[in-house]
Amino acid sequence: MKRVIASTLAMLLLAGCGVSYKFALKKPLPSDRIAFEDESIVVSFDVRHKEIYLTLVNKTDEAIHIVWDGSSYVDAEGVSHKVLHKEQDSLDGYNRYQELRKQSPSSIGPGSELNDYIFPVDHIVITTESDTTGSGSEARMTSITTTFNRKPLLPQLLENARKIVGKSLKVSLALQINGSARQYDFEFEIADAVSR
Repeated sequence: MKRVIASTLAMLLLAGCGVSYKFALKKPLPSDRIAFEDESIVVSFDVRHKEIYLTLVNKTDEAIHIVWDGSSYVDAEGVSHKVLHKEQDSLDGYNRYQELRKQSPSSIGPGSELNDYIFPVDHIVITTESDTTGSGSEARMTSITTTFNRKPLLPQLLENARKIVGKSLKVSLALQINGSARQYDFEFEIADAVSR
């Protein structure tokens, strides 16, 4: 019984750990929401633990293409990262990317929307473990387990999170609109960090 209570208490303490962040859009136009609209697109963002979700609405009469290989993410320390999107968010997807070293653009039809997310390619962590039976010269490998995971975008300890309040994250999206290349640069200020 004591073990169950101790385990439950430890889980509650771990669940209570973590940080909630508040963001404000600084560029291209300041806003309390991290969303933007112009004559061609409406885009909104949701910064999560390990990725940034985006919804992009095509307001034009032609398809818009997101050129993922021309898009990037800049972290709170000012370091630029190549991004992957949800198609590569698995071991198989990442292996395909590693093999081809490029991503296919995503198309958004006229008047439609795309829901996707991005994450830095260098935040991917792949671990491989093997199990063996026997020992010495009779040892045999019985299985290999490969795990795909991603590191967090932002600190999850409040004392570290408070150090980056006032800094910014940036997302640069490379779009093809009506046959022309357009780069959209978004800057999100970390307005606050509070304990969850």
